[in-house]
Formats: sequence, C-alpha cells, structure tokens
Amino acid sequence: MEIRKATIRDLKRIQDLNFLLFEKEKKEYDKFLNMDWTFGEKGTKCFKII
Repeated sequence: MEIRKATIRDLKRIQDLNFLLFEKEKKEYDKFLNMDWTFGEKGTKCFKII
C-alpha cells in the first residue's frame, strides 16, 4: 500500500469512490441525497479545491 497526496490525475477515481459512498448513504440513511452531485459541476469543483 502506498499513501500519497492525490493529484488531478486521481480526480476520476476519487469521484468514483465518492459515488459509491453516496449510493450506500442514499440506500441506508438519506433517500433525498443528490446522486448527480459527485460528477456534476459543484462536486467536481469541490474535489479540485481540496
């Protein structure tokens, strides 16, 4: 296992992982969760800032 700082090249994979988390959260806790956020303009912008 390698731990390193993410780069912009990792963006798609990070979004994929976040989407999986959103699926679980929606199913188990919040049926109103916006599933379009992760890959949408706001979600992408948020991941690029962090």
